[in-house]
Amino acid sequence: MHPEKTSPSGLPEGLIAKQPIWEERYRSIVDFEAHLHRNGTRIIKFFLLQSKDEQRKRFQTRIDDA
Repeated sequence: MHPEKTSPSGLPEGLIAKQPIWEERYRSIVDFEAHLHRNGTRIIKFFLLQSKDEQRKRFQTRIDDA
């Protein structure tokens, strides 16, 4: 989570108490990524808080599972 997005000052007043907003936002992200994929865009996510070795291990696992 991004602190500037989760703090009360980062959200419109009407959305602060609305818990499902996070579920809706994540669903929107997943839907958008699926749309991009269907139209030929390949999405590659990098997690900069993880070591290169950990990222390599996860990518290799995905390749092996494909």
